[in-house]
Amino acid sequence: MLSLRLDRYSVQQILLLAFSSFLLTVFLNPGFMAMDEFAHGIVRYIPAQDSFFENIVRQSGVRSPLQLIPHLAIAKAALFLGVENPFWQYRLVVIVLGLLNFAIMAWALNIIFKENDRLVKIAFLILGFHYLSPFVLTRPMFEVPAAPWLLLCVAFLMDYLRKPSWSLLVYAAFAVSLGFVLRPHVGFPGIVIPLVPLVVKRLSLSVRFRDAAIGAIAGAFFFVLAGLPDYFMRGSLHASLKEMFFYNAEFGGTYNTKPFYFYFPVIAAFLLLPFWLAHYPKGFWRDFWKKYWVVILSSSLFVALHFLFDNKYERYMISILPLLFVLIVPVLNYFLEDVRRHRARLGCMLVLNFIVFIPASFITVQKNIFSLVDYVHENSWIERLYVVDESTSPIPDVFFPYKKTQTIQYNSVSDKEKLLAAAKDCSGIVVFRQDQLEAAQDMTKHFEFKTELTAGLVERLSIALNPKHNKRRGSLFVFSCAKS
Repeated sequence: MLSLRLDRYSVQQILLLAFSSFLLTVFLNPGFMAMDEFAHGIVRYIPAQDSFFENIVRQSGVRSPLQLIPHLAIAKAALFLGVENPFWQYRLVVIVLGLLNFAIMAWALNIIFKENDRLVKIAFLILGFHYLSPFVLTRPMFEVPAAPWLLLCVAFLMDYLRKPSWSLLVYAAFAVSLGFVLRPHVGFPGIVIPLVPLVVKRLSLSVRFRDAAIGAIAGAFFFVLAGLPDYFMRGSLHASLKEMFFYNAEFGGTYNTKPFYFYFPVIAAFLLLPFWLAHYPKGFWRDFWKKYWVVILSSSLFVALHFLFDNKYERYMISILPLLFVLIVPVLNYFLEDVRRHRARLGCMLVLNFIVFIPASFITVQKNIFSLVDYVHENSWIERLYVVDESTSPIPDVFFPYKKTQTIQYNSVSDKEKLLAAAKDCSGIVVFRQDQLEAAQDMTKHFEFKTELTAGLVERLSIALNPKHNKRRGSLFVFSCAKS
């Protein structure tokens, strides 16, 4: 039985297996998820040669400059160590941040389940092999770096419930404040910190109120401390937080508006909730609440905060994804205790999970863009890139060889004069997207076809399901001047 086989392996072996999943993902998959991740993030710290702290502060907009400082620091360190290729600077950012996230989350999960090695093993397996985990939690998205710190905050609170010590409340406040710096929304569940001591009935009333006061004071102290960088960089305490609040209040309802219940199916998908439908022993859910109420309350507060804003995206919930892993652990453990009885359920869950896990983790997202980057790096003769009707979106010029492929020109398929001029430039390439080829058929005869940069499996599925909104994900066709 699987439940018995799990006991054959040590916690360290399971941790190494989960770590291997993250390690393979960060090395095999350089892709990014959201366009914001590129347009408002990557281009501000890559290439490191042209990226500076002052620029990040000036261009930060409604976001805190501190959100990108870790990324810039890693990119600059890579440059200092001799990594001049901008693409590899970016890849090292993904690798370092991804593995750091893994280390913090593994530490936190070990704290939460440390009284039961079996649950620790299941938690590590979920961390390493949940269909979203290795890819999503290693991307340099604004929502991701804060997630491990929120999980660590909750871990310290749950440790306090087992063995009360006011120092754990201070650690929790510090952890959630780091999460707050990286993404302000993550700070909201921090209001749970002073509430936790009040429910520990084995403590005297005076000790409960003392610890609650310490937790509240620590939270307030770290909140003020987190706002000081804004005071020096942007002129007022928590300037970024205020700008974000007023921006969302004024413009939040003007784009991607969704009903308040939008996040319910998102969270259900994260939890694989349909597989939870089963008959449980008496008292299971009472014990579940008793043990994990801090996780449930923290997650609920985070989701409730997002109900206040009309603009809603699935990725906003990524910051609580590790918390949801904690809730999956006891349910999965219950099923694994009687594999024979739950064989069909577990089999379907694993199959569905790995159908998504394998392509999401190990197949490059935005493959057409990264194939173009590789092509430019492999062909040092390329000095200019002519992009036709935004064939590549986003245009990955920040990943190209530093100051070697500088000129990016935009041409319309119908703009024949410019395209004919590009056809005479033997130091440049022209890029057409697959859906543009038919319109450009009369023009391509003036070029020499060089290569096709095929779209990845994920992109091809996206195009098949929604061709209108996923054209940018299509294969790219590279042409150069026709040799006489």
